[in-house]
Amino acid sequence: CHLGRLAAGEEPLLAPSAFPEQTSAPTQRVVMMTSDLALAYDPSFRAAAEAFASSPAALDSAFAAAWYKLVTRDMGPHARCVGPWVPPPQPFQFPLPKPPPEPVDYAEVWAALHKGADPLLPAADAAALAYGCAASYRYTDNQGGCDGARIRFSPEVDFPANAGALEAIGKLRGVKKVFGARLSWADLITLAGHAAVAPHSGPMPFCGGRTDATDGAGSRWLQPLSAPSSAAYFKEHPTGLTAREVLAVWAAASRAVAATRRPPADFFRWVALATPTEVAEMPADLRVVHDDAELREAALDFASDPAAHKALLAKAWPRLMSLGRFDGPASSPCDDSAATLMLPPTDAPAPRASSH
Repeated sequence: CHLGRLAAGEEPLLAPSAFPEQTSAPTQRVVMMTSDLALAYDPSFRAAAEAFASSPAALDSAFAAAWYKLVTRDMGPHARCVGPWVPPPQPFQFPLPKPPPEPVDYAEVWAALHKGADPLLPAADAAALAYGCAASYRYTDNQGGCDGARIRFSPEVDFPANAGALEAIGKLRGVKKVFGARLSWADLITLAGHAAVAPHSGPMPFCGGRTDATDGAGSRWLQPLSAPSSAAYFKEHPTGLTAREVLAVWAAASRAVAATRRPPADFFRWVALATPTEVAEMPADLRVVHDDAELREAALDFASDPAAHKALLAKAWPRLMSLGRFDGPASSPCDDSAATLMLPPTDAPAPRASSH
């Protein structure tokens, strides 16, 4: 801060020397930092300073709240806090309502998503919606994730990466209406994405019990800092997934990948070994997989060992969908195998992999 010397008219404002044993001068000039001057002369700051000066209890309360926010904000949801002095959930923790009290039968929802000759929501759109919803999670402060389904609201629905999300949500309204309050939008979105990815991964554990936020306030600072056209998107993903995990789940959810109409192994082989002409015609988010040595190597590995790719996808996708859900400092309700359901069910028809 800058320093200011105070004066009373033409004369400097003096005060007794703070260290008389170190100087022969009995007084010293009064010096205040700019922040001190603001408390004295800025109308809004002065009002707060006067209020705190007249009520030490109000100062104590405001300081306690501000300090708790300062040291807790990067911990994420209130459920991660433990101990006898933890206050109720605070607005900065973006608390969510309780999940629906009457659990829905997710196998019935699965069947409803596959009812009829064609899926209600094309697989590419369903996977992209679920991916966009869950990939909002940020491991540095444990904010975001699909619990709450804030992708239904601004600002998240307006992020460039979530183009088409509003239309995709609209196509799921019929299923939501059938199950009503028993089915949260968050569970419906993740289950629809699960159904879209399952043809490429095989059965995966689905962990329900999500709830819905009432607004999009919790997404204000969660817009991705990089796009799939950058190698950093894969190698420094805010979810904390590894580059290979991000490549696997991104490829399963990317509309650009779906537009190639290639099965996973064929796609990875093509994007890694493409000719210069093919590379020049690729969208930027496919070209980066070809151009970056680490991503190209991963793509070749996926192409040469489809079983390994399938196993990685089956592990990484459910993990992505569960990020941001906590029932303790590091635990998740999805850690309990009893809380998960393998989908598709063994007696269910194979889900369709339609991408258009």
